[in-house]
Parts: sequence; C-alpha cells; structure tokens
Amino acid sequence: MARTINLPYQPAWNDSNEILANGRIKLYEVGGAVTPKVAYLDAAETTSAGSTIDLDSSGRPENGPLYFKGLYFVLIEKNTDGTYSTQDTIDHFGAEEGTTVVSTGGNAPLNGSFEADSNSDGVPDYWNETDSGTVISLESSGAYHGSSYLKFTGTSGSADSLITDYYPITEDKRLALSFALKASNAAAEPKVQILWADNAQAAVSTTTVYNGDDGATPTAWTPFTNLTSDAPATAAYYRINLVGNASGSAYDVCFDNITAIELYDALFPAPYKPVGLIISNNATDAEHDLDISAGAVKNHDYTHDLLLATGITKAFDAPWAYGTNNGGDDGTGLQVSTQYYIYLIHETSTNRTDIIGSASAVSPTLPTGWDKYRRLGYWMTDASSNMDVGIHQGKRFVFSTLITDITDSAVVQSVWETGTLSVPPNSTAITYPTCNVTSGTDSTLGLFLRHPSFVANGVGLVVNADTANMDELKVWVEVDVNASSQVEYTINSTASTVSFSTSTYGAIDHGRDNPQ
Repeated sequence: MARTINLPYQPAWNDSNEILANGRIKLYEVGGAVTPKVAYLDAAETTSAGSTIDLDSSGRPENGPLYFKGLYFVLIEKNTDGTYSTQDTIDHFGAEEGTTVVSTGGNAPLNGSFEADSNSDGVPDYWNETDSGTVISLESSGAYHGSSYLKFTGTSGSADSLITDYYPITEDKRLALSFALKASNAAAEPKVQILWADNAQAAVSTTTVYNGDDGATPTAWTPFTNLTSDAPATAAYYRINLVGNASGSAYDVCFDNITAIELYDALFPAPYKPVGLIISNNATDAEHDLDISAGAVKNHDYTHDLLLATGITKAFDAPWAYGTNNGGDDGTGLQVSTQYYIYLIHETSTNRTDIIGSASAVSPTLPTGWDKYRRLGYWMTDASSNMDVGIHQGKRFVFSTLITDITDSAVVQSVWETGTLSVPPNSTAITYPTCNVTSGTDSTLGLFLRHPSFVANGVGLVVNADTANMDELKVWVEVDVNASSQVEYTINSTASTVSFSTSTYGAIDHGRDNPQ
C-alpha cells in the first residue's frame, strides 16, 4: 500500500521564502535524477499521479493529496516565466515500506479557501457556523487567495465562530496550521483554535495557536504559516475553530487560505546549532527594530524543537507582544552603549514561537506561559540607547561604532591588569588595542591581551625598530574573554610612561551555538 506523507515543501517555497507558485516536483528512484518513479492519487495505487507533479499558484500539488511508495529522489523546480530551473533536491525522501508515516497533506481542511458554497446559504461547504446567522458571510472582492474569503461582520464575542468537520490525525503527531488574516481594527481579537477529539469524536482539549489579544491584529492581509501544536496522546481527530473577535467591541475580521499539515518529526528534527535565524537591522526603523530570519534550533537545554517558520520584525523600544512588528523588550530596556541579547522563545501549551530581547546574557524574562528559549546572539546599542548598525554572519557579530572599553594612562611592562570588554560572556572579542609612549623612549614597543585564566603571554604584537624609538602601536586582535567578559592586558616597553586603550568592534558569540 502506498502512503501519503509530507512533501519536502508543502506548500513548496522559493529562495525568498515565498510560495513556489506554479513550480513542479519530479520524482525518481533514489540516487539521482535518472529513473522516474511515480506517486499515486490513492492508497490502493490504482491511479498514478505520474512522476512529474505540477504545483498550483499556492505551491501545492494540483491534483490533491499524493501517495508515495517507498523512497524517492526529489527534484524541485521553480517556474520563471514558463522556464523551469532547479530549486532544490532531496534524496531518500519518503519512508521504507511498512513504515507508518501519515499526513493530511495540503488539502485539509476541505474548502479552506472558502470557494465552495453549494447550497448558497452563506456558510462555506465543510464548515459549520455557531453564530446567529447574520455575522458570517463569504465575500468575493479582495480575497487573499482564490476568489472568495470568510468575513465576520461587526462581531464582538467568542460565540461567533466557524468550525470545520472532523479530520483524522495520528496520535502524538504535530499539526501545523497556516492562514491569512485581517481585521477592520487592530484591537480586534480573533482566535484560531484546534479542537482535539478522541476516537468517539468526544472533546479532549483545545489549543489556541493564534490569539489576537496577544498583540495588534493586522489590518491588511497577513499570512501566518506553520503555527504548530502537538496532538494529545488520546487525540484521533481534530477540528479547526475560527473565532471572529473576542474583544467585546464590534469589528470586522476576515480569514482566508486555511491549511493544516500533519508533520512527521523524525524527518525534520531541529538542529542543535541554529539554521537560519539571522539578525539584521530593520530597513524602516534601524535604530529600534531588528529582523530575524526564519530558521530552527533546539532550545537552550536541548529538550524541545523551536521553529520560526517565517521571518519576524520586533520593535525593542516597546514592551514585548506576540507577533511580527510588535514590541520585543522583556522589560530590561535598551541601555547605553552595551550588549542587548536576542532570544528565540516558545510557548509549549500553544506551540507558538516568537522573539524577545533582554539585557540578560543568561535568560530573558519570559512572558507568562512561555517556557522555552534559546539565545540567538546579541546587538550593541549606541550612546543614545539605539541599536547600532551591525552585521551578523554565523557566530560573528560586528558593529559600526567602536566602544572604548579600557583606558589606562600608565601600564608597567609585563604587569598584567584586568579590563572588561563590551562583548558576551565567554565569547571571543574582536578588539582594537593601542599603546602610546607618553614619556621616555624605547626602540621596542608591544602590547598583549589574554584570557584571565592564562599565565603565559596572550595575543598581541611587538615591534623592535632597532635604531628608531617607538611611540605608538595599534593592531586588530581576537581574544577570548571569561564569564565576566574580562581580559588581561600588558605592554612591552621600558619607556617611562606607556598608556594603553582598546576599543571593541564586535565578538564571536559562542553562546549562539553552545548555550551557557
């Protein structure tokens, strides 16, 4: 028997994290794009889907759920004005015969784009209304996807909702919901919920994957993708419940393009070191907002997978609120010319993931109910408590403003002194030390920095000019700091007085790859 499983990209995505509209997927025997291998449109393998699968405008297979038999080599192609080119390849996709790997695929729930209303009663097919009959309508102008969308008009209470039929789910599996949403007012409080049920379709529990009271609701169509929730152990079915607005004030709320995909965790575990999750200044408000790209990583103690399905923008000059373009600060605030740490956070009860910022290098002050986190790196603030301009590459963070951390007017040769650098604890500082002869002369001049635990010379530079006297020395160095971000420094010169200073440019933040 063939089995239906998640496509590598369902829906498929392009390099810019956009839906791979009108692309295609080509299937082969494992090992390379040599021998085509078919998929099926049914579990009994009576109807072949062929080995070339065309994708629709939403990046999903045009002919509905696909059933795969065994393992495949998958070639994913994007469509640029009718010309196909390779987007990605995946070998050994699928499951060995006899393995149970189940997915609802890209077609659950049925009529998730609200295109069908066969009896013209204003309620979309395969959905059930719980309002008075005057709140819910299907609109045909300005849809996010397809030609129509769902609208709650003037709704004000959680009793106004629309619920799907029952859909089966494998016990202990994870469900990922995606949808588009907008409201007439940012104060609206729509909800998207998963109603879990057992084998007898009796209620088990409810998971709210989107809750409008956590932050401002978008007033223009905004997609939310892969909001995940683990199915309870006793769950055999689920329904999706769309609540129009629970704020108590009358607002319009619209939904479109609802999809649900059952994930198979064994195929895609989160990595121990971050993939993606790159931090950068936001183009619109570079002084206060940072962008964090999509990605995945284990949490700080490696017990939970954290997935940021789409990139997010957070405003760190405002208190944290869930969702992109909302506040990101945990209450510690942006401070003057110092490190500000960026964390990926997760709420296990709802499987929501977000970003928060903190002055703490150890752990942020988590919002109520949020219980998992992972430090992604840090950003420097300037003398006005604004975000500095920075570049993040891997574990390396560098910033445009040099911070003068150590200024010592008189350093004695070979006598080590301690200073603190503006870098994360236990990182490798990227710094620019300088020493100057301010009185006396010497033809030799050198400087050194080292980790406080070292007893031998550290990194640095010594110049011996032979016949000329040295009066100034500057050099870029990388030096490890301790848990208090400290280094030790000294000079090499017999001149009467030698000053030392160093300015910090950035750091290699080992805490990103190895939580402390």
